[in-house]
Amino acid sequence: MNAPTTRPTLPNHGHVKARTKWRLSPRWAPYVFISPFLILFAVFGVFPLLFSLWLAFQSWEPTSGLDAMRFVGLENFRAKVEEYFGKPLAPCHPADVHGFDDHIGWHAQGDGRHFYGLNVENGRVHDTGGFRLKTALRRILRDVQPGVRITAHQSLLFTDLAAGDRERIAEILHGHGVKTSEEISTIRRWSMACVALPTCGLAVAESERVLPGLIDRLEPEVAKLGLEKEAFTLRMTGCPNACARPYNSDIGIVGRTAGKYTILLGGRLLGDRLNEHYKDVVPFEQLAGEITAVLACYKAERTPGETLGDFCHTKGIDAVRAWADAWLAGSRGAG
Repeated sequence: MNAPTTRPTLPNHGHVKARTKWRLSPRWAPYVFISPFLILFAVFGVFPLLFSLWLAFQSWEPTSGLDAMRFVGLENFRAKVEEYFGKPLAPCHPADVHGFDDHIGWHAQGDGRHFYGLNVENGRVHDTGGFRLKTALRRILRDVQPGVRITAHQSLLFTDLAAGDRERIAEILHGHGVKTSEEISTIRRWSMACVALPTCGLAVAESERVLPGLIDRLEPEVAKLGLEKEAFTLRMTGCPNACARPYNSDIGIVGRTAGKYTILLGGRLLGDRLNEHYKDVVPFEQLAGEITAVLACYKAERTPGETLGDFCHTKGIDAVRAWADAWLAGSRGAG
């Protein structure tokens, strides 16, 4: 029979504390490791930037110390602009912008000569079949030798023209299958698209290549409604980044996914009001019908002199949608 074993007793030399190893929590470890960089970046990066911005609005001399600073707001920037400009800037005035000129067509330029604004649809200069805009422009520049400007609406201005150049330019354009600015429709004149596919890597839908076809379908419908002289902006983009400025136009069309778009209404030709969401994920094939329905509502219920954007803004997007949907249902039923 084996004798029971006993555990040896260690000598007690007073109170002994258990030793534990301190460990950094995995949750906070990344922040601790990058904290030296963040501290240095705040001291030597962020603070100098903020301090420089604060100094930009102060009037002071470095030799006078910080106590002598005086807040002057934007005067420092004004003085620098005037220094580069070479003369004092005129004071601001309260007048609002009350008109919009796209400079399309023939105009006197103020020195006895003229300039001609040529509408270039979506800014696309190319030769396709009988339409040879690229060749026509090269011929105008070679034969007439005008100055050239590019407008914010993707069109061209030929400057420093004599009165006799008018017929020559029209002859060259017609000889290459290109309409003059006076011959295009109002809706086409005020339309604009971004480049979208295949040029832009951000695009999710077509824009520049399909808007002309959409305008082709809208032109007869606009004429039937008697609105062919009404000026309203129609802008189309292939993604929400809005390079063609669709969010302040009377009618905005924004690519949502391949072949489908968001329609927005209620901006203004002047560009000083944002439009509102009207319909989403609309197939391209239905855009012409949806826009025609909105225009029919505008024709039926507008007040004299009221623009399309003002009408949609005043009536309300929900009311316009209800009217247009009923009109579309009736049109389909009649068809």
